[in-house]
Amino acid sequence: NIAQLAKVKVMKRPGHWEDLHIPR
Repeated sequence: NIAQLAKVKVMKRPGHWEDLHIPR
């Protein structure tokens, strides 16, 4: 479940991935 992840990858632009840290 994506809601249970503390960290997800987001692509702000093609080929550029950033970590998003989600508060629990």
